[in-house]
Amino acid sequence: MEDKQTALDFPIEEMVTVFLGDLQNCRERLLTLEEHEIPAVIVGELEGEIPTQGPPTLELRVYREDIEAVVELFQQIWQETLASAGLEAIPDQIVDLSQDTVVCPGCQTEIAEVTDEGECPECGLFLGFPPEEDDPSEENTSS
Repeated sequence: MEDKQTALDFPIEEMVTVFLGDLQNCRERLLTLEEHEIPAVIVGELEGEIPTQGPPTLELRVYREDIEAVVELFQQIWQETLASAGLEAIPDQIVDLSQDTVVCPGCQTEIAEVTDEGECPECGLFLGFPPEEDDPSEENTSS
């Protein structure tokens, strides 16, 4: 059985970033995704000297079609981590996209609106799709 891990079906640029971090943290999450048979890849500059600002920030990317499974898995791990530390779990919303502005947990940029793909416009981290808003013009046309 050939799975998606053996060959990427389309360019890395078309994948969605689900985590930003150093190599160790990206590898840990990559291994977790592999254990759950979710294909992923680490993207970023790994060659050359370590920058004076510290280790490079890398991206962990997955196929867009696997986003729901990744979010569910990461939420489950987060809830288990909180429970093991004796902390109360936060409701199931990681980033509340219904707010007027949100702070991206990846780059800490305050943004008014995510992209159509549900990503931070600054760093490309997938934040989720905003809730569908009712179109007021549709209500007026039905009378």
